[in-house]
Amino acid sequence: MKNIFVILIAVAIAIFASCRSSYAEIRLNRIISPAEKTASDPDYCLISRKTYDSYMAFTRKFTPIALKAGNEGGEAGSEANSGVSLPDAYVCLAMTGMISSKKALDDVLGFLELSDAHELKTAVEEITCALGTPNKDGCGNLAGGCSLNSIWLNPEKTELLQQEDEQLAEDLRSAFSASVFLEALTSDKATQYIRSNAPEGMPAPEIKLDDNDSAAIAVMSSFWCMDYFDEYMREHFKKQCDSGIHKMDFFGNGKVSKTDYIEKTQFGTIRKGNGYIGSSLDINNLDMAFFLPNDKNALPSSILNDALNENHSEERRDDSFEIFEVTISAPYFSLNNEMRLSDVDLSKMLPIICKGGMGERLAKAKSAPGLHLKDMLQFSSMKFDYNGFCSRSAAMALGEKLSGHGHYKKFNLILDHPYLFEVRKTIRVKDSANGSVSNYIRLPIVIGEIVSPGI
Repeated sequence: MKNIFVILIAVAIAIFASCRSSYAEIRLNRIISPAEKTASDPDYCLISRKTYDSYMAFTRKFTPIALKAGNEGGEAGSEANSGVSLPDAYVCLAMTGMISSKKALDDVLGFLELSDAHELKTAVEEITCALGTPNKDGCGNLAGGCSLNSIWLNPEKTELLQQEDEQLAEDLRSAFSASVFLEALTSDKATQYIRSNAPEGMPAPEIKLDDNDSAAIAVMSSFWCMDYFDEYMREHFKKQCDSGIHKMDFFGNGKVSKTDYIEKTQFGTIRKGNGYIGSSLDINNLDMAFFLPNDKNALPSSILNDALNENHSEERRDDSFEIFEVTISAPYFSLNNEMRLSDVDLSKMLPIICKGGMGERLAKAKSAPGLHLKDMLQFSSMKFDYNGFCSRSAAMALGEKLSGHGHYKKFNLILDHPYLFEVRKTIRVKDSANGSVSNYIRLPIVIGEIVSPGI
């Protein structure tokens, strides 16, 4: 894997320009730095079947919990716009397991449906390579994904082990490309660190931590996902938006509103499930899948499990044509998400590490028998408009003490009431048994629900 995975830090340094913070920089005490690696083909997107199965198992289990947490605080029986970024949540949890005790690691491995630490490291490397390697599109814009990993040890609450675990340090440097800081993680430090290493033009998500009582240990994985329509389409969509009259009706929360939208026609397939219908829209490097309930009064959560588990048929042809001419009308949207999972929520998924063992291979608690996983947070912002789609997020685990010609059957998908969306990247999955490569598979990066669109 190391001969294949030659991607992370040098790419970040060579491609990314820093988005420096406006305030004076805080000097950070970094005790482990990521290994420098050489860039490889940015279009390389091959992962093993084991990694694919693990990532999808995580997606199916974690997404409903995260979206529900993002909707907490609203009225009973109601839902709001919400989204979850998956790569950083997966890597954050994987890294948390790697630095923890054997029992705590096994707890994480069980949730991720992996067998051992080797499979965990391989999965992180492959996911980061396939989903977190950006490239530049024809207009020079960064496109694809980018990840950034770090661990923060609060010197007031923890102390380093007397004997360094050299294998762990190497794994963090190489497999996880992580920095380790002997610092308490605060909102300002997190923001400064992310801004200083963010892709050009991509700010950090708004991070809100309890700076009066910083966590004893914090594991943070940040992720950016961006893709843009080609220059002609961007200009076309922007003119429609600027006209002020290119609006669609959207029915939500018992009322009809006018909203800006993208209307795009392409050749594709139709997905039909129990009570919903869907299709997908190409951006450039990525695509977006949409799932619309048949009932305008149904909430997106009512179809979430079926959509995640692909409990739908995919119609690729009718009696006359191989594919459909699909027109999708998709509203602009803008999301600002805060997902907060407490130890009560987390203990249902990870009962062992929530009781103890977190970070034991890296540090020990001061004046306490150990550390446990207390909270998992994700702060993210997502936007879809005439430019395309962009998302920036930071997940934290806190421990305490296509084109064609001719005539086709037409299909219109008008997203005029609450719906689900996925942002996906096409990857290849290698069969571990014989080494053969399967058909291309689309892997979800971001999943969300839109109840009230607009920006």
